[in-house]
Amino acid sequence: MRILHTESSKHLGGQELRVLMEMEDLRPHGFESVLVARPGTDIEREEIHRWLRVHAVALRGSVDNETVTNFM
Repeated sequence: MRILHTESSKHLGGQELRVLMEMEDLRPHGFESVLVARPGTDIEREEIHRWLRVHAVALRGSVDNETVTNFM
């Protein structure tokens, strides 16, 4: 199963850390997770540091269905 996470926040806080932990916890169970985040953000750097899959995409805000749909 593949899971797409999206995070438009520019900062790294509780919600963003929860996403990172979920991605790490699901990996050993055979789930493929990828995160779409704004380029140059704290969560993007942390994803790379943790060896998780991240794609930098210029999200316009917390609800940007057009960009996410184009990504998929």
